[in-house]
Amino acid sequence: MQPRTLSLRFPSEAATIFRNPALKAKFDCDGYVVTDFFDATQVEQLLAIWREAPKEPGILSYSSTIFSPNVAYRREMFERVSAVFEPAANALLENYRLCIGGYVTKQPQHESSTVELHQDPSVVDESRFIGIAIWCPLVDVDARNGCLRVVPGSHLLNRGPREAANIDFPYPELLKCLKENYMVEVPMKAGQAFVYTQALFHSSPPNLSDQERVVAGVLTIPNASSIRIFLRDQQNHPGMLAAYEVEDDFYINYRLGSYPDESLRIGFVKDEYEALTEERLRETLGNRDASRSI
Repeated sequence: MQPRTLSLRFPSEAATIFRNPALKAKFDCDGYVVTDFFDATQVEQLLAIWREAPKEPGILSYSSTIFSPNVAYRREMFERVSAVFEPAANALLENYRLCIGGYVTKQPQHESSTVELHQDPSVVDESRFIGIAIWCPLVDVDARNGCLRVVPGSHLLNRGPREAANIDFPYPELLKCLKENYMVEVPMKAGQAFVYTQALFHSSPPNLSDQERVVAGVLTIPNASSIRIFLRDQQNHPGMLAAYEVEDDFYINYRLGSYPDESLRIGFVKDEYEALTEERLRETLGNRDASRSI
């Protein structure tokens, strides 16, 4: 049987998404916005949940609760974090729901806590919908302890489906150009939110401070959308990504390296990246304020 290829169409602009039109305009341009999100009481509430949670053995210099092998732990973290996030997310976003959430931490004084430049995996049919992640530091963040570094406007590049099990950056030859000309640091105060689309190029430096860097975050998708996951199947369909349509709690139960039930597979797309050059970067990103670069 020949694999059924899904059509690839992309929205010409972001859907409504934000209740505040000014945030939508900035999001359309940059692929992200930074906004006040939690007050001091909510920040402390989220920190208390993290402090009280049992710590799994072998915690890494960079860790995410969603990658824990303990399904019950992942579910508990999602439920407790989402209970705090949901009212603020509903006030910010229009017709979106939470489907993934937890904590992302960087241990102090660890060079190995660097997160290299990447795009997040696709989580929706991006020809129709836009998934939105909300990343909230619970301590002040800057270059010293691992704030985000991003490429504004890069959400307009490489917009094909991205595989769930791989976040390797496909353009190593462009890293120097991106860092020198387009990448910016995003220092933030505890309780602010970095709200972005998964297509955005982003990274973070190591935590070289003497304190743990704690971030709480959630993934939201439009109410009208389901979650999609794209995975390679080199043995049976080389050069293709298999697309699966799954339930909201999929990532809570998902084991890295496994595949969803075949009944959930809805088709295939080519496993390919957009061809990018420095000229293409200049065309898409070149009119931005170079003084913001790191």
